[in-house]
Amino acid sequence: MQAILTKYLPPTNTKPGRVKATAGWGRISLTVSVHVENDSLTQEEVHAYAASKLAERLGWYTATNYLIGGCIKHDRVWVLSNTDDIAPKGGPVS
Repeated sequence: MQAILTKYLPPTNTKPGRVKATAGWGRISLTVSVHVENDSLTQEEVHAYAASKLAERLGWYTATNYLIGGCIKHDRVWVLSNTDDIAPKGGPVS
């Protein structure tokens, strides 16, 4: 299972707000503008967009997997998974 961390980077004097997607213990990253293609995306959608672009660049997508996301404080964590990796309701199978 692969994981991607996305983090919001506030605007500076020279750059707009951005979302940085990182994988591989911080060695591989991609940064996208908060204003991706159009301004109608929510903050969650921009994080998902950045994570999916990095996964795509790394060749992690297959025909059967998808991104699952969750929040830790202001950052978001995304994992690429398929149904075989998900525990059933009620916890892990013994």
